[in-house]
Amino acid sequence: MNPDILSELTLARLVLAPPGKGETASAVGRDLWPLVEDKWTKPGLARDLEARASGLVAKGLAIRLGKARYALTELGAEAALSLLGVNGVPRGMKWEQVKSKILTARALGLMPPSAKVQTHISKADGLRACVLRREHRLPTSDLPTPTQVLDLLAGKTVGARKSGSTEMRHALLRGWAEPFLSDLILTRLALVDGTQGETVSAVGKDLWPLMEGRMTKAELTRALEEKARDLTDKELVIRLGKARLVVTESGAAAALGFLNVAALPKGMRWEQVKGRFLTARALGLTPSSAKAQAHVSKSDG
Repeated sequence: MNPDILSELTLARLVLAPPGKGETASAVGRDLWPLVEDKWTKPGLARDLEARASGLVAKGLAIRLGKARYALTELGAEAALSLLGVNGVPRGMKWEQVKSKILTARALGLMPPSAKVQTHISKADGLRACVLRREHRLPTSDLPTPTQVLDLLAGKTVGARKSGSTEMRHALLRGWAEPFLSDLILTRLALVDGTQGETVSAVGKDLWPLMEGRMTKAELTRALEEKARDLTDKELVIRLGKARLVVTESGAAAALGFLNVAALPKGMRWEQVKGRFLTARALGLTPSSAKAQAHVSKSDG
């Protein structure tokens, strides 16, 4: 901590003192202690506060009233307001308000602390969002919402290339899906009418967002053909023509086992399977849990 910060905090605290009455050094120390307890001991703070207060007096920024009471001069008050980045302190403003609004804004680099800034960071959600924005250098506005920060932070954690819940989900699944390519083929085919099946190219198109970055489209096509041959040999799928696949009863059962569910709701689409079952599996949650499905299908969850 910059040693001179103690002088600055002393100025900020004394600007709240009643005109002509000032404040005792012990009262100033008591209010500053939560901000500096990791850098000073209480005896050390008391000693250094006296030294800083004497320094303010020597510079004409404060005057001594009695043995250990200090008040700001007009010049000291101007210096305090400049430090806080405000034109004046509202009458009756308390030290807790100065800390939660003005000093917090300064610590976050949100200067000058406009009324909008003060309102935002004085609320727990606003403060959390701004702290995470600064600490993780997130590309948001100066006053982000918790949802914006959570979206970017979660996306950054899983390697998402842009914001948004869809890309974040795909990034999560990209880091998980490759070893389960055969299971994913069966799961995708289990959504199709068994008498008509699906083309390998259509399956590849749906699986591509889960494999992008892990392999090229050509490599995915080759991998799909290889897995399709293997699944055919195991009688989990059968071929209809050159490039159409149909899941067998055993293959459908294997897909349900992979998802850990007894059955898939009729009419369920691939996007819903990704958003609920596959996302739950990638997060280590029980895919068959309705609560888990509902939670992870929402962007906030």
